[in-house]
Amino acid sequence: MAFPLDTIEINRAPVLTLWIAVVAERMGHCWNTALTIGKVFAGLHAQAKGRLIGIYAVPSGPPRKQGLGEEYWVHIGDRGIPMKNLPEGPRAVAKDKPVDPRSIETYLAKAFGEPLTAAREAMETARKRIHA
Repeated sequence: MAFPLDTIEINRAPVLTLWIAVVAERMGHCWNTALTIGKVFAGLHAQAKGRLIGIYAVPSGPPRKQGLGEEYWVHIGDRGIPMKNLPEGPRAVAKDKPVDPRSIETYLAKAFGEPLTAAREAMETARKRIHA
């Protein structure tokens, strides 16, 4: 069943997660990898915004000496996403652990509900128009 997208009421984090996943897929990543990139991007964005408006404290002390469990970085816009290669494919890393794309599918399904497919299709259409 098709839903008019103007009827979806949702928090911005799942919208950003889905949008960045669509963009990452366009960059050549498989959907499972793209989902992990979207989730980590949205989390890093939320942390940065929280610091900007004073909800989260800016880290103090010397910078971390150890990494985030990453092997390399993927850049989307001005944000670097830490990545790790796993047997099942590349995954974004959060809190030193690779993100499981199944948990993100569940998260998005719960957040969007039935209109998830329509929302993803609309984002893919918008992405194609932007890059046309």
